[in-house]
Amino acid sequence: MLALREIRRIRNRDKLSLPDPPVDGGTTGNRKSIAWNSPHAALAALSLSLGPVIMLPLAMPRSAMIILIISVAIFLALSVPVCMYYGKPIVRPAQPDEGIALGGDLPTGYMGLLRAAGWDERVGDAIALWVSVARQELIGIQNGRVVCRYPCSTAAAGAGSRVGSWQTPLGWHVIDERIGDGLPVGAIFKERKYTGRVWDPENRTHDDLILTRIMWLRGLEPGLNLGEGVDSHARFIYIHGTPEEDRLGTPASLGCIRMANRDVAELYDLTTTGTPVLITEW
Repeated sequence: MLALREIRRIRNRDKLSLPDPPVDGGTTGNRKSIAWNSPHAALAALSLSLGPVIMLPLAMPRSAMIILIISVAIFLALSVPVCMYYGKPIVRPAQPDEGIALGGDLPTGYMGLLRAAGWDERVGDAIALWVSVARQELIGIQNGRVVCRYPCSTAAAGAGSRVGSWQTPLGWHVIDERIGDGLPVGAIFKERKYTGRVWDPENRTHDDLILTRIMWLRGLEPGLNLGEGVDSHARFIYIHGTPEEDRLGTPASLGCIRMANRDVAELYDLTTTGTPVLITEW
């Protein structure tokens, strides 16, 4: 109503005449004296357009108005962080583009990442294993040289340490127990005991069989992979052989580190109880 009164006042003051209807299909009729470029008229027109929208909340019951205000506040609170998140790139540790060659020195970019994770202090001159979740590889390193390199499978559910998560734990571990000395490739274990049966590669299965060798890991970092609720040893995290060798190179396990059966037998002979193992997302 206020907007209509403003238009009438302006029309009376400026002798405003609205345009005639279009003639012969034209876009405008014959205008007599038009003053729509008056700022007062523009303001009145805007008020006429937006007035019902602005006045709507005022006409609502108080309870409905409170719900509307809370809903708008929640929407703004959620949308601003989301916009900020999608407006920025996800920052991950930089990965060098250099290749890793068996028998050669580990590229300096990767060695720098390992040193930043405490490699020199925890490993020294001994062989140690680096499990890369991003690369889906297990790499043995000694004095900066790549002594072995195998495709592997970490957890399909990603990286994590919580009991029941079915994820692969990150951080520093050691090989705490080794099981399978002298057993044939493909030996089937149940509860870490040899069943006397050997897996036949012709018998395809998606069962999570534990085959050939077991290297049972113990975490070294309290709160990350050692202690109540996150303990890698209590979660039965192994390096072991798998019947799903065709899935190696992709995340597919239930938390363990799966390897090809001949590869895990070879790795078993290269390592010992106490061999350090670092598992990283990069």
